[in-house]
Amino acid sequence: MSSEKTQPHSIIIAGAGLAGLLAAARLRQAFPSASLLLLEKEKQAGGRLRASEEDCEWGPGLGYVTPDLQEFFARSFTGEDEVPAAPTLEAVGLLLGQELRSLSGQNLFSEETARILGGAVAAKQWKELASFWEDEKNFTALGKALPIGKKDPFWDVLEASSFPLGIVDIRETSIASLIDRSRYFAKGLHPAPWKKSIETLLAQHTLEFQSEQTIIASSYSDGLWNLRTGKGTFTSKALLVAQPPWEATSWLQREDCPPSFLSLALKHSPVSLLTLSLRFDDAVSCPPRLVLPKDGVQVLKITERELCMQVIIDFETFLDAPGVVSAVKRLKRARKKICRYLGLGDAKDEFLALRPVGWAQDTRAGGRKFVEGFDFAHFNRPHLAFCGDSYGSSYDPDQNLIKSLLAACSTIKV
Repeated sequence: MSSEKTQPHSIIIAGAGLAGLLAAARLRQAFPSASLLLLEKEKQAGGRLRASEEDCEWGPGLGYVTPDLQEFFARSFTGEDEVPAAPTLEAVGLLLGQELRSLSGQNLFSEETARILGGAVAAKQWKELASFWEDEKNFTALGKALPIGKKDPFWDVLEASSFPLGIVDIRETSIASLIDRSRYFAKGLHPAPWKKSIETLLAQHTLEFQSEQTIIASSYSDGLWNLRTGKGTFTSKALLVAQPPWEATSWLQREDCPPSFLSLALKHSPVSLLTLSLRFDDAVSCPPRLVLPKDGVQVLKITERELCMQVIIDFETFLDAPGVVSAVKRLKRARKKICRYLGLGDAKDEFLALRPVGWAQDTRAGGRKFVEGFDFAHFNRPHLAFCGDSYGSSYDPDQNLIKSLLAACSTIKV
């Protein structure tokens, strides 16, 4: 499709992931006659909701959302206040050697998990520290706050309990962020088969969608945005950035950005999610969510024949980085354990990927000042707004996405 237009678009939405699609749905309802352009660098829209399909590009393996986001997604796409509840992934399997223990997803970070991982001694320690797990205003790092020695085995229990929460370094994590993140996962996870809803949205005549459009540069002058990609130039009166700040700074000019946005982009970085996706000839029988605590690996059942193994590490961009190489070894060890336990042969196909993940704000104690001072009014303008799970003051990424989206859509004008 040609990028030439006699008239500029009303709004360009940069990014057709979850935030961009929700923004398009909301803006279409708010401005039914406005011309919207959705630009996406990948072949397909959907971001983390993209599902893997046979003979197609592999999905990210992040196609599960909390009830809050599932309900918000459904309301945004249907315009209805009441939406049917979706099924929840209730059980989590803990694979310890050749023993599979099952517990509720609501109890993943709990005394029950401590007992499973460390026995009665760990469960007793957990109970003795109960007051810390309720101190939601305490931004002290656990390594400084907890009255336990540096070499106490209980740290191993805490680390194994917290990595499924997207936490890389439990000792540097603040108590407040740990509480927020554990509450986030305790809500449960919903599978997100939103392909039909996405296709319906993209078929709207007031919405133009262009894939494989990586934005290279932008400028704002005389009340118009000009965005240049490898395939052409696009013009609009307003711009909604549905990309994380560390990605958008590669093409947004500094003079066009609010100082708060630049501060977020420069002072904070995402974590990285290393995934090893496996596709088998036959159906795989296992819990929808499986955790290998001693390896720091989580496994999601994506389809009947596909598993996605995941490791959270500090932010890296190259597969040959030392931290990534070490994580790959963990994934391969875990793969052997899973295949042995489930009686699986070699995978038909496999795919290794390294992806940056916003995961809300930095959970380390040092991120407190920025979180406390976050204000959407410092980010958004009528001609420029931002949304996504990286924009917000919560350690719950879904709450950041929802609140930032509502703030952006209410501020932007056409």
